[in-house]
Amino acid sequence: MNQYHTQEEEPLHSQRMTNDEAQALIQLWAERQRERDQQAALPSVQDIADVLQVPAQEAALLLQELRARRATMEQQVKAPPMHRQRTIHPLVVAAAITGALLLFLFAVMFAMLVTVAPTPVAPRTAPSITVIDTPGPTTPSAAPEGMTPPAAGSEPAPAMAPSAASGPAGR
Repeated sequence: MNQYHTQEEEPLHSQRMTNDEAQALIQLWAERQRERDQQAALPSVQDIADVLQVPAQEAALLLQELRARRATMEQQVKAPPMHRQRTIHPLVVAAAITGALLLFLFAVMFAMLVTVAPTPVAPRTAPSITVIDTPGPTTPSAAPEGMTPPAAGSEPAPAMAPSAASGPAGR
């Protein structure tokens, strides 16, 4: 014979439990007692049949029909609603259209401003003039006004641009 016994094999009167388990067990028993008392206080099918003066079978059929109706009603309440069309208030629609039109008009005006806006013009510069140094007359009478002729045997003086040669009066 097996000398090790599990708790299930022990007799019920010798099984042990903790204090918490004992309190929970008493609370469970009390709940079940209350449920039994509440059930006993409810009217039975026979009680209703006696009050209505009908056979108990007919009262039982009426109870079944009532419970079926309740179950159907509960399922309808729990069922997701069918697609109902949402109605949007006309003012909301008008405001949305007005907003879209304003946005479109602002975009068009911005595009027009960007394409018509004056582009910055670069300042004009005088065309560059290239002066070619050619051997010219060596006499003082042939030299332009304000310039001295180069001395014989020396390099010619650099040429000045016509606008600079005219001085401040020419500007």
